[in-house]
Amino acid sequence: MEDKQLDTSVEEAVTPGSALLGRLVWVMFGPMILLSFLVPIAHVPMQPSKWDVGYALNILLMIWGRYAEQKSGQAVTLYNEVSTWRHFKAYVVKLVLFAVFAWVATKLIFGPK
Repeated sequence: MEDKQLDTSVEEAVTPGSALLGRLVWVMFGPMILLSFLVPIAHVPMQPSKWDVGYALNILLMIWGRYAEQKSGQAVTLYNEVSTWRHFKAYVVKLVLFAVFAWVATKLIFGPK
């Protein structure tokens, strides 16, 4: 009986509100903010700047958003399929690869000469 109570307390740690917030972050606001960071990043030299830090923090925030939704147990993919931890891992890998590629391409193509 105690095990059952322990399980419910773990499930209550992620609320529907935090799962919804997580979904909004990784699906809507995160990508928009991520792309908007590329504009000022293109205008600063190659050394790290506050824009680069913000870009990296936004990536972490998007990963947290996906994690919060996944942890809720009600996560779905963009195709409305039940999301698994394998989907989560694939999302993280693809996000990081895309973000690094976009950052490097922005610096090389549009950066100060």
